[in-house]
Amino acid sequence: MFPSSAIEVIERTPWRLVILDPPYYFLGAGLIATSLVALPFLWFLGSRYGAVSKALLWWVVASIPFVALGLALCTGRTLVTFSRETGRVSVERRYAGFAVRSRAYPLDQIARAAVETARAGRSLILLTRSGSPIVLTSITDRGGYHEAAQAINQFLVAGKNP
Repeated sequence: MFPSSAIEVIERTPWRLVILDPPYYFLGAGLIATSLVALPFLWFLGSRYGAVSKALLWWVVASIPFVALGLALCTGRTLVTFSRETGRVSVERRYAGFAVRSRAYPLDQIARAAVETARAGRSLILLTRSGSPIVLTSITDRGGYHEAAQAINQFLVAGKNP
């Protein structure tokens, strides 16, 4: 029903590598659906006790943050682009098609990619030559992290051995 939420390599050429951290479709749609499904239930309760307008108004106000969070989760994505042409790694976070955060790093300062494992899940990180980590994704239990790290490391090694 929903597209895959796994991290994936969407472009791989000798000059460019693009990694997509896709939206959390299932969780976002679940928040929106839960907010909307509760409306008929509250209508029923309100009509039974003569307070339809208060119950609906309360639910609409209370559900706004959940619907907003659901929309953000359904539309939020991160694109990580490694480019030999520009010599940069760009990380762009978008919600509803609008870039909300964009960062760039010199490609020659990236030593390798790794998957950081935490209690709650995994995160894709880059390690710089100085040893500083650059966090690319949020910590989740989704798949595709190891494959993305492997693709990044292959891209970095290929750049050293033209």
